[in-house]
Amino acid sequence: MHKNILIKTGLIIITIVVSGMITGCELTDAFTINKENDRIESDTDDEENNEVKKDKDSSDITAAAEKSDDASEPVVSEEANDTGELDELSERELQTIEDDLNSIKYNGFVTAEFDSVENIWWDDVLYNGAGITDQKNDYDTVMAAFLKINGEDDLFGDITYISSENLEKYVEDTTGKSYSLMNHPIEWLYLDDLDLYVSQHGDTNYTRIKCLSGTKEGSQYVIEYVLGDFDDPLYGLEPGETKYELVLDKSEDGYRFISNLWNPEDDQDVAIKEIYDQIIKKYADAVSERQDAETLRANNLSEKCANIYDNAGPSGNPMNVIGYYLTDIDGDGIDELFIGANNDKYTDMIYDAYSIHRGSWTRLFMSYDDTKYYLSKDGTVYCESSYDDSSSITHYEIYGSYKFTTPIDSVVHRGKGAEEKWLYSDNGYYYDDNAEVITKDEYYSYQKKARASYLKFRYVPLSEFKYR
Repeated sequence: MHKNILIKTGLIIITIVVSGMITGCELTDAFTINKENDRIESDTDDEENNEVKKDKDSSDITAAAEKSDDASEPVVSEEANDTGELDELSERELQTIEDDLNSIKYNGFVTAEFDSVENIWWDDVLYNGAGITDQKNDYDTVMAAFLKINGEDDLFGDITYISSENLEKYVEDTTGKSYSLMNHPIEWLYLDDLDLYVSQHGDTNYTRIKCLSGTKEGSQYVIEYVLGDFDDPLYGLEPGETKYELVLDKSEDGYRFISNLWNPEDDQDVAIKEIYDQIIKKYADAVSERQDAETLRANNLSEKCANIYDNAGPSGNPMNVIGYYLTDIDGDGIDELFIGANNDKYTDMIYDAYSIHRGSWTRLFMSYDDTKYYLSKDGTVYCESSYDDSSSITHYEIYGSYKFTTPIDSVVHRGKGAEEKWLYSDNGYYYDDNAEVITKDEYYSYQKKARASYLKFRYVPLSEFKYR
């Protein structure tokens, strides 16, 4: 994951820095990873020359027939334009690309955003299998091996599987790069005996799209599209509907994908600032009104803000204590937004946390009385929970294009007396049957290490926020 500037045909998208809102440079600097953003150049000169050299009589006959049959619609040549000029795609060309992108083979590439092929999230692209079939292993054989290694009797959903050979070939065919160069390889279970990667899931991430327009320069195409169900022939684009821009190389053999990004009407940094400003304003209004915990919860805001009112006292101003903080914790070039309170005595919890996904905000987590989140210096997150006679600490990373808080590991203390125990789980869930029994000292050692990594930063007070 990295920050960079992606130069596309006819469009420059600048990696996001939310102007006038960023504080706490130490974390942003710590996560900055500079990598080169490769562009894929497909050499199609030979193929184009071969097309031009086809039998002239046959070409003339075909051209005349097409002109007669489709005189009402100007047909843009399918051949590459090497003059450096942009060609608008015809309706026929655009419909062909739309159909291909809605096919199971290529649909995965519109399910997640990426600014370079190295940053494609392959878990998303291959979630539904991309139509890849394995000729060496049938479904029942793979299912039996999968259940055995997991110690389970039945599947809870379905399984998708792909051999390492087919995986590497698919990545090479669709990006022109080796799978070994990818920053986000699949996180599937690998069955060594069968040389298969296997994923169990009970849903789909299939995303139907509608292509709005497109241009091409040589073999490179830039497609503007929207998401949704477009079976209705009378469908019309809704005002303000989120648009995306897909850049790819097209040849007779298929597509090589270059980037897929949210494409707002305004500059992306302006659009993101507007999204975050609305959240900050909502908090500023609530705190200025001193909304109680119940009202805050009803308004989908953190109830922890109400604690500051009492601490501030009747003459104090909680607007000077509660504030916002922006920094990029996952290195994708988009700042995350944190809401919390400045505390001079100790590192306080983060009240609320947001990020941007596909042109709108998404909540990462929210703290409650019995569940408190802390940002670590390495960009990961710890959650401390306490309930009944149990307590736990879970270590999370913000993972995937959807930016889910994905557990890394955790420790738990539960029970009393003879039933008291301490457990460790390397998949983040303390109730895992395979959780390891640990000692009390090991539990507190984990807790001490976690708390030593908590990042303390200064929020910009809500009293200083100015909504444009």
